[in-house]
Amino acid sequence: MMIRGLIVLILLSTSAMTSHLLGAEQGNGAFIIDSNAVDGEGFFKVTNDVFVKTFVLQESRPTVIVIPGSSGTRGRFAGHTSRWARILNKVGYNAVLVDFYSARGMAQGEGSGGIPWPPFDVRLRDVQQVIEYLKRQPWHQGSFGLIGFSKGGGLVIELSKHPTKDIRVGVAYYPCCNGCSLPSATPEFDVQMHLALSDDLALPEYCRVSPNDRYSVHEYENAAHSFDIPRDSPLLVQGGPRGSYALRYDPTAASLSRTRAIEFLKTRLQ
Repeated sequence: MMIRGLIVLILLSTSAMTSHLLGAEQGNGAFIIDSNAVDGEGFFKVTNDVFVKTFVLQESRPTVIVIPGSSGTRGRFAGHTSRWARILNKVGYNAVLVDFYSARGMAQGEGSGGIPWPPFDVRLRDVQQVIEYLKRQPWHQGSFGLIGFSKGGGLVIELSKHPTKDIRVGVAYYPCCNGCSLPSATPEFDVQMHLALSDDLALPEYCRVSPNDRYSVHEYENAAHSFDIPRDSPLLVQGGPRGSYALRYDPTAASLSRTRAIEFLKTRLQ
């Protein structure tokens, strides 16, 4: 009886250890990778400056890195990036959320007015270091995709200017081309942009490019900044290049852009 009890205890201990390493099972068939440095929200450090949260399928697949805007990956808009991670899981990709703030002791932002971000060259290095970490994981296979929002979309465009063998495709939602990064005439990987024509923060006219096989550009009339983030009512924010800008949900543009983004990824990231 003592031996049987000891065996049961060992099995339970092993199960608990496995659960700690793999994280809780998700309803969509994915699990969140855990680590000894994990915090209460499922993020863990991959470098001294960057936290990530991973949504990983149970067989090796390509990985899409989700890059938030100035609002970050936690706080009020945390559900936005997590929702995208689960969408990416459902269509067959691993997803990794990047938190540029917490490891640096910076508060998660809500809007761009006065919110500090690490400089662009630092964030470029952050993403490159995250990629190096992910390449060593057994659940990653193949190339990487990116999807970024607002300043994160600007970072996708900036990354497309740098030679890379790892990144195959990038999607930029309402990217801040003005003040962040103007598109290159010859990007290093295929880029899809979703531009809101009533955006008074990330001005769409700065993102337009000459016809180019490496760009896919979609414009949404009457859509405003953060048009894919559900909210009960529009929010008018003071600041930005035109003195104020609106944050307004547009369910039609949100649904259409999501369909286009998924199809774009599926044709380029295998």
